[in-house]
Amino acid sequence: MPDGSFNITTTNLDVLIAHMEEVQAAGETGWLDPVTGHRARFFMGSWCGLSDECGTPACMAGHAVLLADPVGFWTGDVHGRWAIPIVAARWLGLDSRSAEQLFHGYDNRGWVYAFEHIRLSEAIETLRRLRATGRVDWSHADGYITRGDIQNALLGSNPSSVNGDAYIDMLLHYTDEFGA
Repeated sequence: MPDGSFNITTTNLDVLIAHMEEVQAAGETGWLDPVTGHRARFFMGSWCGLSDECGTPACMAGHAVLLADPVGFWTGDVHGRWAIPIVAARWLGLDSRSAEQLFHGYDNRGWVYAFEHIRLSEAIETLRRLRATGRVDWSHADGYITRGDIQNALLGSNPSSVNGDAYIDMLLHYTDEFGA
């Protein structure tokens, strides 16, 4: 574990990885909760959007809370912008920085542009990398942008040669995430 900065609960991380693999195997119909009969799907752009019609979409943090506190998850007792990532981080044994990186699609070198489009397979791979190294690493995901990519866009390339809207969004995200 690098630097001893946090103490990952590997048992819970293994449970989350296995669960996410079950969600992936369930496909579009969603994972069926054997206790409640509710269905859950993966969508990185939503902590949890309760829905009986098509299955509840939830991000990685939402699925961790589903496992940590299934009753609170389905009843809405742990919903909210701040409650879900806090409960998920504690259950996984993550410090606040690592939880933020894991649940928002970035790491120390860059981030996944438009993280709400992260695929379930990419989330599972990131969890496996976290389990193996103790570090959040999204570099394998489509749309991953490094600080070097940003620096090249700012200093080494002609901004007019880059899609204008994407370029502006990229700069705004860079400013927000890395304090530039």
